[in-house]
Amino acid sequence: ISNYVFNGCTRLNSLVFEPSQVVPNLIPLVIGEPDDPITGEGPFSDCPLASVDYNRYVSCYVDDLDSEDKGMFARPTLKEVTIGEQVLVLSSYLLSGSSITSINIPNTVATIGRNVFSNCDKLATLNIEDGSEKLYVYTQTTGGGADWGPFYDSPLTTAYLGRDVAYKCSYENNDFTPEEWSDGFFASEDDVETL
Repeated sequence: ISNYVFNGCTRLNSLVFEPSQVVPNLIPLVIGEPDDPITGEGPFSDCPLASVDYNRYVSCYVDDLDSEDKGMFARPTLKEVTIGEQVLVLSSYLLSGSSITSINIPNTVATIGRNVFSNCDKLATLNIEDGSEKLYVYTQTTGGGADWGPFYDSPLTTAYLGRDVAYKCSYENNDFTPEEWSDGFFASEDDVETL
């Protein structure tokens, strides 16, 4: 999908990504172009998205992806997200700043990028489905330690972890244990009340 296809779509409030018919499903649907990344606040910056049905692996080329408002679905209007079983990766800042209140992560998701749920200031409930494969959470580091956890500034009160979680440094692929990671998986201003 070319850059800026959704510019000016000020009435687009629901989005469905159908499951891929391509096997294996590791081949993403790509929004944007690597040589001409999307500038501004991402491909849906003009869209008052309220719900996203996310059923396949989607990759997005956004210029300077280092801000909470640059994620693919980083919209304050977004209140409901369904993650389908073909989704293997939740890319960095994917839902940062959205207004979701709960999220279910299927056991098919293998990787969570950095700050995926940061500043989701209404996110209270997390469910990571049961699974035997480890879930990898990537962190950013400048060599002196990791940054905030994926739920930074999200007021989680209830979380269910149905499988092991490992932290991966984004530039050296080192595993971290929670004790070694400066801010932890649930780093937030509020504490998780039920785990």
